[in-house]
Amino acid sequence: MTLLPLRLLSESTLLVALTLSTQAGGIRPAEEAHSEAVRLLNSDDAPAAEEAVRRALSESSHFLPEREIEVTPEKGVLFDDMIAEARAAYRERRGRYFQTLGQALSAQARWAEARKALWRSVRLRPTAEVFMAMASDPGLTISQRVETWVKAYFAPGANRPAVEESLLESGAFASPETLQAVFDRERFSRELATEFPELKVVVAPFPEIRAATSSGTLVTSDLLAAGVALVVYLPVAGCNRCSEELDGVGRALAAGADAARRDKPEFAVAAFVEERDLVTARRIVRLLGMTIEVGRVDRMPEGIEPAAQGEILMVARRGILQVRIPLGSGLSSNQIRDRVAAVLGLLEPREPSPTSSSPVRMERSEGGGKALVTRVDRAVALEAGPVPIPDVYDQIDREVRSLLQESGASAAALEVLGELARLRGAGAAKARAFLALDKALPQTLLAAVKGIAPEVERQAGTDEGFYYLTVFDPSASKRILLQRSFLEGSSLSHFDLIVDLQQGQSSVFWVGQPPEEPAGTQAVATAAVFFHESESCRGLRLIGEAGVIYEGCPAHLEEGEVVEAVEALVDPVPPADAPRFYRRGRIDSSLSWEPESALERAIRLFREGGYQQALSAFEEASRQIDPVAPYDTTDLRYNIARCYQELGQGPKALELMETIGDAAYQTVVDERIGELEVATRR
Repeated sequence: MTLLPLRLLSESTLLVALTLSTQAGGIRPAEEAHSEAVRLLNSDDAPAAEEAVRRALSESSHFLPEREIEVTPEKGVLFDDMIAEARAAYRERRGRYFQTLGQALSAQARWAEARKALWRSVRLRPTAEVFMAMASDPGLTISQRVETWVKAYFAPGANRPAVEESLLESGAFASPETLQAVFDRERFSRELATEFPELKVVVAPFPEIRAATSSGTLVTSDLLAAGVALVVYLPVAGCNRCSEELDGVGRALAAGADAARRDKPEFAVAAFVEERDLVTARRIVRLLGMTIEVGRVDRMPEGIEPAAQGEILMVARRGILQVRIPLGSGLSSNQIRDRVAAVLGLLEPREPSPTSSSPVRMERSEGGGKALVTRVDRAVALEAGPVPIPDVYDQIDREVRSLLQESGASAAALEVLGELARLRGAGAAKARAFLALDKALPQTLLAAVKGIAPEVERQAGTDEGFYYLTVFDPSASKRILLQRSFLEGSSLSHFDLIVDLQQGQSSVFWVGQPPEEPAGTQAVATAAVFFHESESCRGLRLIGEAGVIYEGCPAHLEEGEVVEAVEALVDPVPPADAPRFYRRGRIDSSLSWEPESALERAIRLFREGGYQQALSAFEEASRQIDPVAPYDTTDLRYNIARCYQELGQGPKALELMETIGDAAYQTVVDERIGELEVATRR
């Protein structure tokens, strides 16, 4: 196929030059191939469906705007809005093709390949159907599956009752209200976060407030259980603006009260004010037509830590959801009114859709070790939810205490720890089992940590920081991997430790500090794996008998190998948009990396300035696409275009760049096109 670029010499930014193709047929061949793939998939012929949809993807690999909108432009020129329309149509079409490919691969249980195809689809066309397909991957953790279902709930075309059913059946939500709190949090991020960026949403239990009043004891949990939204006003000590702040709250609530049903209060106010501010509080109460009950609270209830300049808490969903409105920026009465009113609008009663599911309940169980396994199974599911579960951890701790007393502590402790290793929390139960192994273990751990961080004072409390662990086969090495937090004054520091256990005595084989927050442990072959993560990256550290074998980010384990995800573009793009190829290493006494791939070699040559050799290597890599790594031929076409640009072949580079229309980093592509157009006109 010959491509004939048509160019405008005008400096006008209203017109965009484009390339016309002599190829006939438009989008029909690709659409017909995709329709055939869908038919075959519905007939349970997944391999044939895969073959057909790959034809569709091949036919549509290059973005040609006039194909998408079926317009033959006068003088070879399209307006910007026509280009945008064509690109939107192209991305939607490619998204459908990748979705069908993912479904065909899933039907063949080729989950890693399906994950890649569905990831490409959702970046182009984030529909509920794609998210639900992604959630069917058996390789997902409960947390990942729940997160994907929540995205599906808010995506276009969602069958919300069915998604709610799946979420409740996951076991991650102790009640329908907990699930609704998660939905509220998502709504907040979509509807209010941009307008009111200082507001913060927390899905966590609100502590109970009790106060003796003239008419009895006021209990906030009773109000919340009745479905009332609670507005908690927490001014700064010696507040000089309480009258104005309370006035803003009152005017927002008054407007809400006018629209509410008078037979059922929808909100209540708990104002922690000094006596001099009672006049203002009483005025608001009269405005709302509510009764006032005054009780004295000597100190703030445990669990409430207001901002230094005061705050308003909007509490709903039976006390599970909290929206914090800080007052330190000197908000006016009108500004407070607007924020309170916006949050009240977000918290309009939304009953969960009727489902056949029941929320998870922790029931009394019998049977020693079997009972512990059952409780841990349930706790694993609940940990995937948004709300802390200290009551569940307490039940597990009691189960562990009983089990260790019955079975003989040292004999059962390793087995108990192996079971508890599945949990992020349950620190008290883990500490109890560690003590049963060796009563001197806490001092042993502290001494090892102080050896590399002398300022550390003590191990964190059992409900503080991180407490991940993995137990090696007790019959073999009797070794425990541990990620634990310690205290330096009032701040937490985190450590990775390998603990050896020999005849009831413990010693620390290795200790180090993770580069980011701890994220779990795992044993593989003869090595210890410590995971760590930040907001933008999840990586790992690999420890062997001789010390650190590998440390990198992003990286993960796959079938016992280290898989390092390396950016596949020659130019930097935002991490979330970056395509990546995989570099794999086999774990032994050291890490044995696979030979350098064509893509790896191409990127290295480009960065060394060997653009001609890099061009050849990228063309070779285009014929060797990894079926599971998150990159494809579009990304390599970008790299090839960049090679032509660096080699001084601007028109050829522009010709290729203009055919990229479905990249996650499309703004970077457009910037390059702009550069090349300017250079070509010179």
